[in-house]
Amino acid sequence: MLDRQATEGWSESRRNAGYALPSWAEPLTPREAEVMEALAGGLSRPRMAKALGISANTVKYHLRNIYAKLGVCSSVQALRMYVRG
Repeated sequence: MLDRQATEGWSESRRNAGYALPSWAEPLTPREAEVMEALAGGLSRPRMAKALGISANTVKYHLRNIYAKLGVCSSVQALRMYVRG
């Protein structure tokens, strides 16, 4: 099982590598950005919920908001934008 400490280590390694969200992601809230990073890290929705200390329904809510803000319909489309930066 993945816990918050493991996720924080993963996020910290991305920050140390000089990673920053691309400019198109600026409209995302800090929590939405965390959810997007977890999604990009390959975490399932239940694991995202556990790692971020939120419910699975809250993850679903954040993903719905992310998709709307990015103008996409799926996690695959959101990840394509995320990877392309």
